Amino acid sequence: MKKKLLTLFILIVALPTVWATNIYYEITQEKSVSQIQNEINAIIETSSQGDTITVTGSKTDADATLTLSYGYSRVYFIWQAIYKSNSSFTADNLIRLSGNSFPLMGSTFELADGALITENANAINASGTNTLVMVSGEGKIATSGDGYSAILTDWDVDIKDNAQLTITTGEVITSNGNKAVITVSSGTLTATSGNAIVAFGNETRIYISGGYLSNDADNRYPVVVIPNSNVLPFAVIEVSGNAIIQAKGMGCGIISDTDVHIKGNAQVISNDAGSDNFSASVRVRKSIQVSGNAKVTAREGYAILCNGYVSVFDSAKVEAKENAIAIFMGSGYTQISTVSVMGKAQVTAENNFAIAHNKQNTIFSLYNGAVFAYGKDISDVTVFTSLDTGYYTSGGVVLAWDKEAGNTNYEMFSTEDIYVFPESATAYWDKKDGKYGISYANRENTGFIPLDVIVLSINENKPLSNLKVYPNPTTGVIYISSEQADEWTSGQVDEIFDVYDIFGRKQKAESRKGKFPSNSLEGWTRSGRGGEEGWQPQADGVVMDISHLPAGIYFVKITTTAGEVVKKVVKE
Repeated sequence: MKKKLLTLFILIVALPTVWATNIYYEITQEKSVSQIQNEINAIIETSSQGDTITVTGSKTDADATLTLSYGYSRVYFIWQAIYKSNSSFTADNLIRLSGNSFPLMGSTFELADGALITENANAINASGTNTLVMVSGEGKIATSGDGYSAILTDWDVDIKDNAQLTITTGEVITSNGNKAVITVSSGTLTATSGNAIVAFGNETRIYISGGYLSNDADNRYPVVVIPNSNVLPFAVIEVSGNAIIQAKGMGCGIISDTDVHIKGNAQVISNDAGSDNFSASVRVRKSIQVSGNAKVTAREGYAILCNGYVSVFDSAKVEAKENAIAIFMGSGYTQISTVSVMGKAQVTAENNFAIAHNKQNTIFSLYNGAVFAYGKDISDVTVFTSLDTGYYTSGGVVLAWDKEAGNTNYEMFSTEDIYVFPESATAYWDKKDGKYGISYANRENTGFIPLDVIVLSINENKPLSNLKVYPNPTTGVIYISSEQADEWTSGQVDEIFDVYDIFGRKQKAESRKGKFPSNSLEGWTRSGRGGEEGWQPQADGVVMDISHLPAGIYFVKITTTAGEVVKKVVKE
């Protein structure tokens, strides 16, 4: 039987190729707004999907709204023109974008190097469906007026490059759409008395990865706000990169009914609470995470005011300057609220609590990192004092410095005026990278808090500076003596010899009076046994045995009536 050969024929249909076209239109001073509008809309009607319309030129006396209607077309506007309203302008919008583009194929209005300037009006009203408003290059928008915005939209906004958006009163960006995405990667958004970004949508997402956002408000205006209490779980404000959000006047940095993430090297700062009892750098109803090297700082009110969950981890810092509270947990959103500090994170305050709450069911978990405030006791740092009130710590450290004692000069490795919790933790005065402050350790958790003090370095301004500790490095035994008898009080009073590891933890070490070489290794003689034990005795001093300690760096603290000195020793 013959096999039948089945042949498959494929019909290839050649579709026409659509090439995007760059179309240029120039605005002139002589043209009226209606003429400009008619000419641009005529270009839109004859353009193909994906065409780019670049608008150049200048007009500084616009007297009516310029409405750009793109219907169901997908249009990409690049606006490079200088466009300003005149002094008698009374319309609500300088430019209105009108159309009904399909999802994923929406139109774009990019203000690239151009400028839109008006007063008491919206500079851009993007009422068109699925319209992206972008400001890039040296693009500039300036406007004013309560209830008006530089950009008013229901859809997405993208701010980047060196873009500059300013408003005296009102909002820089107002978003009313339920699924709007607002992105700021660079540039500046400034509100003299108002908000930089306000978003009312249930699913709004705000991503600020760079740039500088600020206000100079004299009331409770925030820089960034999502005020809708019904926002869905995936609405979010995320601040990252090198972004800075600053409430320079009396106001908040961020107010949000949804989740807030602050990470990277981002900073959120507020300076003055004014008459607002709830002013905070970040005021959030649900949850906030501060991570990376991010920093949240307040000078009055609160750095973080939250009704839900706070997590501070990695190397992030929450700082309360002057009379502010670093973290305050208010009642409201959940039955139980939690504050978690982890990693190398630090929560610090000056003249108030580092962490406080007015909610009975609040749990504080200090896994690692440190919580610090000025005070005479740990109870001056946080309202949590025991497990009974929801306090838990594993490797974390709680610190207080008694600043009121009036001391501003301390000796390195001393613990004067420092209070530390729990008992497994250690803290001492130290110097790191040219800054003075407190070094702390608990288990493997170590860190440093810079403070406005002076800490004398090892052997700096010490009456015992001629004490010798040798041999160094050592394999187990060290000798301590002095070339000057008046520095050494051996035989008259008891000296104290303490050994600390690099984490500041005191180590057990035995010491005894004895005879050994008193100067340098040069010229020493060994006994027949060899080794450190074999040096021939020549002078009185102290012998310390650290042979049981692991190899590493240690500090020997020597305290006598003549003073105190710290010597570094390497154990091999």
